Amino acid sequence: MTQKFRQGDIVTVRATVSSDDSYDPDRAYVRPFGSHTDIFVSLDATEMLYPFFKVRDRVVGKETGFAGAVVATFDDQCWVRFDSGSLATIQATDLVLEEQKNMEVAA
Repeated sequence: MTQKFRQGDIVTVRATVSSDDSYDPDRAYVRPFGSHTDIFVSLDATEMLYPFFKVRDRVVGKETGFAGAVVATFDDQCWVRFDSGSLATIQATDLVLEEQKNMEVAA
């Protein structure tokens, strides 16, 4: 059965970040699924479901610290070739960009 929404209900809308080039670091342009229009939202009103990685992005496992390159992605899954030569399918939420990890270590 479909939930009936009423004025005043608080909802979550699935959207893709459409631009990470904002003049306001506390807001982002997002495009709701099924829409052709971007909206500008406060980051306080958002929650990351899973990060997006591109093929060839250098990533590091959050828990393992193993580094590698993204070979392919599908939804929230990444196929990673680690520097050791092994291949593995990893949840995107378990990875971080190598450059971000390096920035965390330097801080």
